[in-house]
Amino acid sequence: MALRHFLYSSALAIVVLVGGVGTASAQFGIPGEILKRAKARVPTAADKPVVKSRSAEDSSAAATPASAPAALGVSGAMHQAHMGQVVFTRTDLERDRISEAALASSFNLGDPIFFRVYMREPSIEQFRAKLPGKSSYWISRSIRYKARFTVGGNVVDTHFRIWGKAGDHETWSTWRGELLSRAEKFQPGTEVFREFLSRATKRGLMGPGTHQIKLELIPYAINIDGDVNYNGSSNDPPAAMGDVVATGNFTLTVKPGAYAKSDPKICALPAAQSNPALEQQILSRARALWTRPEAPPSRVVLTDYTWNMNRHPISGAVLDRNIDAMVLSRGKDYCDFQGYNYIQPYLGSFSAANASFVSEPHNWHLPCSCLD
Repeated sequence: MALRHFLYSSALAIVVLVGGVGTASAQFGIPGEILKRAKARVPTAADKPVVKSRSAEDSSAAATPASAPAALGVSGAMHQAHMGQVVFTRTDLERDRISEAALASSFNLGDPIFFRVYMREPSIEQFRAKLPGKSSYWISRSIRYKARFTVGGNVVDTHFRIWGKAGDHETWSTWRGELLSRAEKFQPGTEVFREFLSRATKRGLMGPGTHQIKLELIPYAINIDGDVNYNGSSNDPPAAMGDVVATGNFTLTVKPGAYAKSDPKICALPAAQSNPALEQQILSRARALWTRPEAPPSRVVLTDYTWNMNRHPISGAVLDRNIDAMVLSRGKDYCDFQGYNYIQPYLGSFSAANASFVSEPHNWHLPCSCLD
């Protein structure tokens, strides 16, 4: 029997050994990847125990050899004019295509929002003195980013997922991302914006109206020799905190009905089918195995249209049946969801009592009103 999938940062903390091929989602992909990849049923690079981003910056910068890194420095007139800033656009623009005319500062919730960061120097420079004795390679691998949103004087801290290659934080002084995209993008930012909306609305912020938002980006270094999760996050305190590298301001108007349950970019995917008995069965099993008490399971949404049978490749004997579902969780400070493959082993009959889960790589935050 083969390892179906490696478990990532999941609240259902188990690894399942079954035959067949698992599913996976992209590092920065939108929640739609859960359904799309579940239907594909083919192995991808994400099925391997490797954590890397697909496209956080222009390919020309990403191709800098790790053996001879050269800091990008000031990349042009826009960089010079907006040093230390986060600027926003309505479309995704590469480094050499962004202009003053393309900048925007006012959006409606649901609009595409892209951004570019212009730093004074690569993030690694902040940590050389703070982490004495560590090599440049070690430091660049350890760097992560915090996104700090401030609205109405209220601070909401969120965290980017790991992105970039080892040398990128050693060389890049500008990079781009997205807060919300209607396309299938693989860039950092969607995760922090969703987390911001989840945590802010839970605190009674970001209701209908127009809001002035400040975004600050803060690098920090984790101890990569310590307790690092499979997805690149750490359970240990940061090894070092950096200073704010860029700040941006924008206006966001929330119209009535903007938190639409039918909008997968704000809430979650619609159900592929309705089966209350099966949903309750999955929910009960999830609650029994849950390891994140601060945000217990609240609902299950089926994202597969039917059971998938898994048979032994030689004998053809049935090993298990499985179906994809999202487990939605409601906590005191936030709500989120994560895709799972729910697996019932065949033990003479399909056993719900011995059912297990394999997770998608990441959870996704969403406003708690999406669960109502």
